Order: sequence, then structure tokens, then C-alpha cells
Amino acid sequence: MEYIDLNNKDIFLLNELDDSTVVDAIQKKFDDFLNNDPMLSSVFTKLKEASIPAVIFGGWVRDQYLSCTRNVELSPRDIDIVVDLPKGISLESILSKDNKKTMFGGYVAKTTISSLDIWDIKNTYLINSLSLESSLTVLPSTTVFSINSIIFYPSQLHQKAKVLESGFIDAIDKGTISFKSSRVPFPTVQVARAVMYSAKCSFELHSDVKKFIHQVCISPYDVETIFEGINNYCPSKYKEKANHIFTQILKEAGLEYLPKTHFFNHCWGVFEGGGVRGAALAGAYKAAVSSGINFGRVAGTSAGSIVAALVASGATPEFILNQLEKKDFNDFMKTTLTKDNAFGSKSLWRHLTKPINGLPGELVDIWKNSGKYSSIEIQTWLDRILCEQLGIRPPVRFSDLTIPLYIVASDIAAGKPRLWSKEETPNESVAFAVRCSSSIPLYFQPVSDGTSLLVDGGMISNVPSWVFSTPEMQKKSSRILCFRLQDTTNSEITSLTGFIESLVSTVINGGTEIQLQMQNNTYAVNIPTGEYKATDFDRVDLEAKNWLIKSGFDSVKEFVRDERIAVRNRSENIIYKGFDEKLLLIVEYLNEATDEVLIVSSNSYWLYFVFPSVVFALDRGVNVNILLKPAKPDDKDEIYRQRLLKDIGAGLFSNEEIPFEGVLLDRFNERAIAAISTADGVVGRDYQYSEEKIRVYSNRSYDSPILNALNNQIEADIFENNKNVNITIESIPPEQVFEKLKEISQYKNSTFTLESVSLSDKLMTLDLHVKEYKLAQVALLASIFKKANIALFSPATFKTSLGVNSIITPPIIEKVGSEFVIIEGHTRFYYALKNNIHSIKAIIINGVTGILPAKPRAISMLNLVSDTLDKSELFDNFDNNQMRPIESVMHPVDDS
Repeated sequence: MEYIDLNNKDIFLLNELDDSTVVDAIQKKFDDFLNNDPMLSSVFTKLKEASIPAVIFGGWVRDQYLSCTRNVELSPRDIDIVVDLPKGISLESILSKDNKKTMFGGYVAKTTISSLDIWDIKNTYLINSLSLESSLTVLPSTTVFSINSIIFYPSQLHQKAKVLESGFIDAIDKGTISFKSSRVPFPTVQVARAVMYSAKCSFELHSDVKKFIHQVCISPYDVETIFEGINNYCPSKYKEKANHIFTQILKEAGLEYLPKTHFFNHCWGVFEGGGVRGAALAGAYKAAVSSGINFGRVAGTSAGSIVAALVASGATPEFILNQLEKKDFNDFMKTTLTKDNAFGSKSLWRHLTKPINGLPGELVDIWKNSGKYSSIEIQTWLDRILCEQLGIRPPVRFSDLTIPLYIVASDIAAGKPRLWSKEETPNESVAFAVRCSSSIPLYFQPVSDGTSLLVDGGMISNVPSWVFSTPEMQKKSSRILCFRLQDTTNSEITSLTGFIESLVSTVINGGTEIQLQMQNNTYAVNIPTGEYKATDFDRVDLEAKNWLIKSGFDSVKEFVRDERIAVRNRSENIIYKGFDEKLLLIVEYLNEATDEVLIVSSNSYWLYFVFPSVVFALDRGVNVNILLKPAKPDDKDEIYRQRLLKDIGAGLFSNEEIPFEGVLLDRFNERAIAAISTADGVVGRDYQYSEEKIRVYSNRSYDSPILNALNNQIEADIFENNKNVNITIESIPPEQVFEKLKEISQYKNSTFTLESVSLSDKLMTLDLHVKEYKLAQVALLASIFKKANIALFSPATFKTSLGVNSIITPPIIEKVGSEFVIIEGHTRFYYALKNNIHSIKAIIINGVTGILPAKPRAISMLNLVSDTLDKSELFDNFDNNQMRPIESVMHPVDDS
């Protein structure tokens, strides 16, 4: 549908606003604006002195018109100025030095109290693309949306103030945001603008605009980009409304937007090599982070080693994308180095060969120098940005990284792989290892390192998931997520170099496929890279990078959307180890269950650790049934826990003998799963926290007999659930928490305040790690707080109709000098950090007596773990005598 019809001259007709009262009011607002903004006033003074015609365009005029006619006060984000620039005069000459050139030839600049966007009429997008007359009077007809088709002639530059419009008044009267133009540049930008206009002006979106949004939002990457645009540019007072409008539009269209992972909250990441196609891996990492995927360890080869190294440094997706987008890949093609010539400077070939033109000459040059280019720039560039990220001096070593990193290169002199890691090579340069791993044979020279000749790690394994196959690693239970780059083209082989590239690629890819199929617990995210090859350094410009980034992002989101199928279809051979991993399974099953979760255990010691998940499952209507041994008369804690289970609506049955220790999920349907434990007795008393082993069985053909046998040992009708229990979450006064905290000896004379705490460099934590089972529950807790319209994570309580009143303790922070140290709630701060939540509620305590129970460090150094760790591994310089008994004072055992 064409909104601008070049053959219809009426479309360019302007209407002058004849309401002089409104025009005068807009002029008065503009006068006040200039009086309060000397820098903007200076711009208009220079425009007048140079006799440059200029008008105010779009949003600023629209907001002033609505303020005058609708009695609503709208605050424009900036002001758009369009000039008819004479030859010989530059825009830069009339602006302050604090300005930035835009991609369209205009400038953006900060003013005293606002900002401006100024451009020459000849650079207006639709005037250029439709070859329209470069006249200020054409401007209102060239807007994307009708509500912006208005211009204001200020009296400072013209004989009198006036307002011209072309469909603006009609759009305002209808209260509808509709298209003025069918040419819509930068679709994601326009979608974000339409949504923000709707939120700000309380206007409806026209059906054509909604249809356009549906078309744009097929790609998860575009959805993410639009959400980012709203959150970055929408005024704070309208941001929540704008996000709600956009979310509703997606739901109406049946578009599943930005799914979150349930199975890969904590995993190990492997990044495949692919030369310049590595930009797709950066997009994949961005999608992984936004999906809730956290990496405990990362590995990579070639371009994958670059991304893996940056991930291991703790870099955000935005930092990585920014570095890749601004880097000209042609810079990597440096002149060959004599020291890296595999054949030596006195090679017979170097003396016998003469300069030859064309492809034969190119092959001779490659032979003489053992490669076409040097890869030294990869090392120089990466070391520089790693230092920038970590805030340290070069070279960055493996021991400096926040996440364990594994880099693989191929040693062609020794005929075996070369592996770098924090464990094996803590003091070696990360950038050097990445350079070696990225040195594509023939294209780059091998890197000499003593007696070694090191080239691209992809020669041996392009997806080095095997680095996680050591006996020590296999004791862990992490899933492995591999990011693979898929060349979707079948290029015709027309040269010797092309033949060699194809042969090497076939050998590597074939071996990789076999390796991935043979390795347990490994999952692949396949990322199409189109027609781009690993060595297309001169072809991968900004547009190509953006295409690859989008492909990586969308591929991960597609994988996460269907991850349940991927996990169910792959036979996993995971033995979970330790109490914490059992808790993680219980949390996962409580969150996944549709019908029932049955927990069979000697005691209910686990309840406090997973209490939020039990409550959420019951609130969803899931039957939570517990088979326990009877509590002993002198065990007040167990008596209290078993009574608490009944009071929140769980089904409880006690028996002196239990048939097994474990958890059963939806045991009577096709999705049935059982997790059976070796535990026998009370953890910490009868066996150590790390000793327990858990095996998972699913309702596949070969596990069905086991599941049936387990079910046969539990009678179906022994559990009685109180279906009438109503569970709510309510806000409580912070003083209620303060009074309880005063019972702790270190806080007896302290002062307490509830504040919004931002995530900054001054925020420290005692914990070295975040436990995965806790993080999974914090995500659920956050959703409950939002649903109840309670600020994250202010004082609140779980209440049930049977009298349960369990306080949700806010994060606890002690003020130590100029630093803020998290004592309780580091998982909630980690959740905020990973979800771009800039601040959460916490209790700040001043005047604490006693020393800290462990050495604090920056919150950015926290890592996510699923393993069961000893306290000595959770803290640095831990002193148990200095621990604050927060849990016991907040949730004392009621033995009445």
C-alpha cells in the first residue's frame, strides 16, 4: 500500500494551522525553551545571522500542540531542526564542539537542558529515496507516521510564527498512529517509535501498523532490538506502559518472544571456529545471556576462541558486539613475519622461486612464507580489549579470567593438539593462545613457539567439547552447549586453494559430527552463516556482521524454544552428585510438573532450601506429595517442617520404612521421570554433602520397567492434600525485619535502612559462587513480586489460609567504609546483574560490630555453579564463628 503517491500532487498540499491561539502558545513555549537553554539559543542566533531557513519538525511540535489543546504536559526527548543549507556553509560551523555526525549526514548534539538533531533538508530519507523536491514545505509529507507530519516556523527565523501540517490534525483527532509513508526505513526503530508514541500520547495503533509490527517481529533478534530501543529511549514515566503495549501486540499475534531456558541455566559453552563468521557467535552469546544461559566454563577454537576468551573475561554481550562491529577485519591481514616462516629464511624454495603473477604466484608466495598473512594483529587487538575489560595491564593471562577458559590449537610439528587452560597454563597469554588457534592454514602463517608450529585448532577439532571429557570433568554433571557455524552454500571448486579448503573442511566437519554424537550430554546450536566463508575478511562489512549476529541470536532463541524436545530426545548419562545437585533436581521437577511431584526421603531437611519452589508448585495446582519417616519426639526442627508442609497444602504420609530415596515427576503419565538417590539418613550426620549420587530415569522404553517398579512400591491413595489452602504474597513494613535482625549480636547496636541499591563497583560479596538451584528459585520469586506489584526484593511474606506466615528476607548489606558488602542475598543481586535490573531493594546496616566472616570481592566476579561445594570453596578466608545467623532469627522453629 502506497501512502505517498508521486502522481497525486494533493498529497503534498499543506494546511496552515489557523488557530492563532495555539500557534502563539507554541511560540511562547519555544521562547521559554530558548531562554532556559543558552546553547540551543546560540544555534538559532547563528542560523539567523547566516540567513539559513530552518523549521522545527515532528515530535517537539506534536507534543507542544497536544499540551496546548489537550491540557496534558508532554516532555519531548529532543528537538528536530531541519535547515535548507546554502552552499559553502556547514552544519558543524553553527554547532558546539560537543556534536556527533549521524549516518544520514546530520548531527546530534547536547544542549544545555536537552539535545538536538539537525540536518539539511536534502538529506531527509524519503526526499532522497523518492527523488522529491528539497523544500521545507515538502517535509510534513515525508514522515513515517502521520502524527509527526507537522512543522513549526519560529518567529526567531521568520517574519511570523506559523504551523503547517499534512494529515497531522486528522491523525490527532482520530487518536490513531497510522502510516504516512509506505517507505519505512529501519523497521525495528519505527516499531519502537510507534509503541512509544502510543504509550506517550495514549493513541491506538492502526491495524496496518500492527500488521507491520507482526511482520518485523518474526525474528527474535528484532524483538530483542525493539525491547532494547524502548528501554533505552522511552522516557521513564512511559517505559512500563510501552513494554506492556509491545508485549500485548506480540501475544495477540501468537509470537513467542524471548523464551527463557529451563535446562541450560548452568552449562559449559563451546564455540566453534569459523574465521570471519565468528560474528554469529557474538550474536549467539547475546541470545544465550538474554535466555538465562550461564556458562561455568568455556572453550573455543579459531574465531570461537576469540568469543570464548571475551566471555571468560566477564565481558557483556554489548561489549563484545561493539568490539566486533567497529573492528575492520581487513586489519587482520598483516604482512608475513620472517620468524614465523615454517621453512626458514634460507629455504631452497625462497632462493629458487621468482615473482610470478596470478594464482600460481599467490601459491608460490604462500609456499615461500608458509602463509599468506601474519596473524599477529589478532593477538595485539585481543590483548588490548581484554585489558580494557579486566582493567589490568597486558598481557592478560589465563589466571586473570573470571571463568575457566580452554583454547585449542593444532601443533603440526608434534602432530597433536595444544591445549591452554587456567589449570595447565595459568601464566600464559590468552591472546597468544587465541592467535595460534585462529591461524587458518595457508591463509595465516603458523605461529612458532619453540619447537612447536601452531595453527588453527579446527584442524584437529573445530568444536573442542572433548576438553570437558577428562575424568575430573566427567565427575561434574553439566550439560555442554556447542555453538556451530553452518555453511549453507555448496561452492564450485575452481582452484587448488579452493580444493584444499573444501578437503580440510570436509575432514574437520565429518570428525566433529562423529565426536558430538559419541559424547554424552552435548547439545548443538546450529547457526546458518549463509554464503560467507571463513576467510572472507574483505567481504564481511558492517551489514554482513549484522546479518551474522542476527543469525546467531535467532538460532539460539529457536534452540531454547525447542530445548525440551532436544533434551527429551537425547539419551543423557548424567550421574548427579551431592546435596546441591539433588536440590537442583527437586527445583527443576517442581517447576516442570503438570500433575504431581512425589518426594520420598528419610527427613525433610531439604525443605528450607527449596521452599519457594514448593509454594509455587502448589500455587500452580500441582500435587506435591511427600513420603517421610516419622519425626522423632526430640527433633523439633523435623516436627516443625512436617507441620509446615501440611499447612501449605502438601500431601504428607509418614512410614517407618521408605522403599527408596528420590523424586518422581508426573509418575502416572508419559512424561514420567524418576531421580533415585544413594542417600540413607540425614545429610551432614549420616553422610557428607558431596557423597550422595543421583541417577535419573525417564519414561522411555528401556526405563519404563524401572519406573513401574518404583511406582508399585508407593500406594496411590495414601496422600491427602488440602485443596483449600490459599497462598498469597504480601508486603510488610521493613521495621518488622529490623526488629528480628537486632537479635543478632553483631547488629545489636546497628542502624537499619531499606534502600534501592544499584549494582556498582562498590558492591561486594562474600560468596565466590552462586548456586544454580537458588538462582532458579530467585527467577520465580521475581515473577511473583512483579505479579503482586511489590518492588524487588522489598520485605514481604508468604501467607496461607491455614496460618503460615513466612517472611521473605530482603537482601542484607553491611556498610564497611565506603564499600557495601552483601551478607545475604547475593543470588538476587546476581539475578539482577544478569537481567539488566539496575537496582533492587535491600536492607543497609551501619555500625556493625565484629569482623566479616569472609574476604569480600566485587560482585562481578561471581560465578554460577551447580556442583556441591564445601564451605571452604564457597568463601575466601572463611570464619564460621563470624557468620550472621540471619536464617534462624528470621524463621525460628515454632515448637508449640
